[in-house]
Amino acid sequence: MKKLLFLLCGVLPLPAWACHCLEPHIADAYARSTVVVMVRIERVKPADNGQLAEGEVLSAWKSNLPAIASVVSLPDCDYPLAQGEFYLLFLERTEAGELTTGRCRGNRLRGEASVSLFWLNRFGHPATVKYDKDNPATPWSVPIPARE
Repeated sequence: MKKLLFLLCGVLPLPAWACHCLEPHIADAYARSTVVVMVRIERVKPADNGQLAEGEVLSAWKSNLPAIASVVSLPDCDYPLAQGEFYLLFLERTEAGELTTGRCRGNRLRGEASVSLFWLNRFGHPATVKYDKDNPATPWSVPIPARE
């Protein structure tokens, strides 16, 4: 019976276990990412390739980004994003140019990101957030609300 159970565990796919992991150390998450951002999510909608979110980039590290960016949370191990929330996201750029993320990449809600932000501000390479002065949808200054 033990052999049968072992064989079934080795043969049957177990998709529910795909996202169980230990979050990486900030240095590892930073090294694996293309860009790291502090972002306020403005819109979220389901997409064929996961969850598509658009947000206002407040800060960036490693690579320059426009003030408004789209992020795809991949379906195999998606990191849930909610409208109106602030996140520290570790993103990778696909060959098609999409910014993607998922669980197990070091992502945090802003209220849980103080250690990561301290590390980024000390060791990370700050990047530029590019505001479009001709587009009123991109502000020149972004107030960050106080913690509750």
